[in-house]
Amino acid sequence: MKLWRSRLILFGPTVLVACCLGCGGNDGGGSTSQGDPALVGTWSGTEVDLPQYTWTFVLGAVTMDVQSSSGEGYKASYTTDTSVDPKHITGTINECPLADLVGKSWNGIYVIEGTGATIASNIPGDTTFPTAFTPGSPHQTRVFTLTKQ
Repeated sequence: MKLWRSRLILFGPTVLVACCLGCGGNDGGGSTSQGDPALVGTWSGTEVDLPQYTWTFVLGAVTMDVQSSSGEGYKASYTTDTSVDPKHITGTINECPLADLVGKSWNGIYVIEGTGATIASNIPGDTTFPTAFTPGSPHQTRVFTLTKQ
């Protein structure tokens, strides 16, 4: 299991995911010490730039386990801020084969529509949130389209 691709050196999120996963909320109006209940469950799908790999995001109330068919993956704790649009997710990597990533945080955005979700996350250590669901620079954003299982 690996978290970084040598090709782009990007983080998967999200969600996890990115992500993984305290929250960068503004006034705390939608910030929670737990994740958004709508995210809890198992999600699977693909990364926009690399659709040949399948991703599985298993989200609990405050933890997530993210795995890819390419071998990337990690475990993290996360919180959400549902008071902003798009919603924010902030995670901290708890377990990862790359020891230098353990303890690093990442920020992402997400939207849920029916049984589908789109998640975009920046690399661990980047304190900014993505501003759009667009992969690439300047923050090495990764974007995932997922379906709830």
